[in-house]
Amino acid sequence: MSKRTSTFTAAPGLYEIKGKQMDVRDQIHCRMAQLEAMLAMTYAEPGEAFRGLNDSLQDNFMWSCGMAIKEIQQLWGILTDETREGV
Repeated sequence: MSKRTSTFTAAPGLYEIKGKQMDVRDQIHCRMAQLEAMLAMTYAEPGEAFRGLNDSLQDNFMWSCGMAIKEIQQLWGILTDETREGV
């Protein structure tokens, strides 16, 4: 897998992404599980506590969810690119 820099961080290029396709897949699965757990706290009964947080905490929470999505998207793109390249 070729080296790539991240674009999902607050400072693009801060992290270098390198590793095997299985490592990238594992990271995608981990981030998806974390995001699922986080978002489960925003609706239904647990959502009441979330909506009770101040605006700044709610914004930061949702920002972290958005960053996780961007990471997943970039990692998925890397997998797709590597598969097309036959690596």
